[in-house]
Amino acid sequence: MAPAEALQRLLDGHQRYAANTPNQRDFSTSRSARVQGQYPIAAILSCADLRVAPELAFDQGPGDLFEA
Repeated sequence: MAPAEALQRLLDGHQRYAANTPNQRDFSTSRSARVQGQYPIAAILSCADLRVAPELAFDQGPGDLFEA
């Protein structure tokens, strides 16, 4: 994925989060695929406040973000 495409995906996701219209996801279906490898689109440096997970704030699925 090109950097500009990844950034646009994060911006679009955050816009959905702010509008309270996130994509609906079934988190259990992709669990077995994540065992095979990880392919995050972005690295997120966040604070230790766990009240808002970056996946929620950017409306991304499990494994889409690398969090530090």
